[in-house]
Amino acid sequence: MKKLLFLICFLASLTATAQLNLKKTFKFATFYTAFNGATSISDVDIYSVNTGQLEQDVLKTPFDYTFTVGLRKIKRFGYENRANVFYDGTEHSYADAATLGLVDGFEFLFEADLQRQFGENYLNQNHFIRYVADNWVTKVEYNENGFVDIRYFEASQRLRKPIGEKLSINVGAVQRLSKPYGYDPLSEWVLDNGSLHYTFLALEEMGYSISVQNGEYYDPDGNVVATSPEVWDEIVIPQ
Repeated sequence: MKKLLFLICFLASLTATAQLNLKKTFKFATFYTAFNGATSISDVDIYSVNTGQLEQDVLKTPFDYTFTVGLRKIKRFGYENRANVFYDGTEHSYADAATLGLVDGFEFLFEADLQRQFGENYLNQNHFIRYVADNWVTKVEYNENGFVDIRYFEASQRLRKPIGEKLSINVGAVQRLSKPYGYDPLSEWVLDNGSLHYTFLALEEMGYSISVQNGEYYDPDGNVVATSPEVWDEIVIPQ
């Protein structure tokens, strides 16, 4: 019975300590939401000829917007002015990217943006947790920019030796995880079934041409390279 009472008291003390630490961690944190809008680009008239008839269509692009939700606790440096009276998610300060914050313990930023730009929808995220102690600092960060298709995880650890009040010696390491980045020029010619439209690529980008009347295929110099679709697909396209 005594062991059970001791266990209950111990768990209660842990719960109380956790609540106090949690309250201290989120004290002075700011929760914010914001919505920013921008006018859309002008409509574009598109004309085409179908079965001898001139057809007109209008390409419309909806207005741009950004909807932001965030939670942050980052103390500004003494020389920084507050960017806005209320946070709208567009602010950037030196304290956000600084190695060391002004307070010991946890500082954090959790922010997500739903964005529409030029008619395309994107998700942007910026999250990080930074812990500052007397002699060491650690930070974990996740960034995602949907518009340019970049996302990565980053972690850093740093040991610091203070020298006086305004100087310290630091040494640390940084790790970053992300997928390989690059531009695939052939992705624009991928069909819905996942295969590549080589014929369209050859005609549009490499200068090949097709005579519909006699069924002949020509290279950029005007030479006949195939007289049937089978030869074109099996011989010319692989080259």
